[in-house]
Amino acid sequence: MNPRTPTRQGPKPCSFDLARKPPLETRSTPLVKGKILTVLVKLKNRGLADSTLRNYEYRLMRIAEAVNLDDPEQVSGFISHVKGSNCYRETFVKAYTHYAKFCGLTWEKPRYKTERRIPKIPTQEMVKEIIAQSSRKYATIFKLLSETGAMPKELHNVRQKDIDLDSGTIAIQGLKGHAQDVSN
Repeated sequence: MNPRTPTRQGPKPCSFDLARKPPLETRSTPLVKGKILTVLVKLKNRGLADSTLRNYEYRLMRIAEAVNLDDPEQVSGFISHVKGSNCYRETFVKAYTHYAKFCGLTWEKPRYKTERRIPKIPTQEMVKEIIAQSSRKYATIFKLLSETGAMPKELHNVRQKDIDLDSGTIAIQGLKGHAQDVSN
């Protein structure tokens, strides 16, 4: 049954019904959004990546929708009740730490211990089977990934000038925390 189909009492309320509570994103005030934007601009000027800034913006907006950003105790309580792993909670802590620093707030960061999982590494036979079942385009990509040990994003950033066909090498620019590699 469609939740929006009318009944004898009239149409059922929808999420955009004005009689209902406004959605979370409209509850935060323009002042709070302005403060968050100021923090993001300062972080951008410090050289943080756009993807990191988008994540910080999302986390800060989620906190602002639920509690007062200028009250570190409320924020700590909110973060401790966020559903998800400790690693996910830690992303909220990082985002709010930047906010607190730029707004002159002092807060004691909660510590969340993240569990490191052992990665599932496919066997050589599995890798060869995947390559054999793939199209020519993806077989080439998978072969490069398996032989160089590069991450997909690192391979995505490779340009034609990074490939030397004469010597059979490819220069891969490492991402955050990775060294540049020249593979045969």
